[in-house]
Amino acid sequence: MPLKELRSSEGTKLNRSSLIEAMYVPGDGRVTRASVMGEHLEGMGIQSPYQTVLPIAHAFFACGGHGSLQNNTILQNNALSVLVNEVVKLADDLGPHGPGGGETPP
Repeated sequence: MPLKELRSSEGTKLNRSSLIEAMYVPGDGRVTRASVMGEHLEGMGIQSPYQTVLPIAHAFFACGGHGSLQNNTILQNNALSVLVNEVVKLADDLGPHGPGGGETPP
């Protein structure tokens, strides 16, 4: 028996173009990019390159299924690079003598 119509959880009838648009939004097939990034959260008055109120410092995206993203070597490499760069930047900010400054003991 073919499906004649679809309705949202609020009971609104959904047309074909809105269904196709929803199916092809950026994401991994289960979770949309907008959901992951919190793009629909309140407080959008802040300036963020990611259009979110979440305190996101870095974001990168890749193609893959929801269950296989954690095994994606490109994503693993990107994540490691971000972490290493943050540690190097922190070390540069602290200087050669650490958080207290001054001379290192002999």
